[in-house]
Amino acid sequence: MWIQYLPHSTFPQGSSQLKALQTLKVVGCNYSMCIHEELQHLTLLRELVISRCSILGPRCEKDVGEDWNIVSHIPNIHIR
Repeated sequence: MWIQYLPHSTFPQGSSQLKALQTLKVVGCNYSMCIHEELQHLTLLRELVISRCSILGPRCEKDVGEDWNIVSHIPNIHIR
C-alpha cells in the first residue's frame, strides 16, 4: 500500500483492519506528525518505507524516534 502526500497530521484511522498488509510505503507526507498506534496490530507487515517525510522519518528512527515502539516489530524499515 502506498500513501502519498497525505494532507493530514496523522495517518487514517482504521488501518488495523488491513490485517494482510505486508508492505507500506509513505512518500512525501511532510504534514504527517506521527504513525497511528493501530499499526502495531499489523503483524504481517514486513516492510515500511518512509521517503521524503521530514517529520515522520525521524519519529520512526530505530531506538530514538518517538514512534519507534509502534514500528519496531516491522523487520524491514527504510527511511530516506
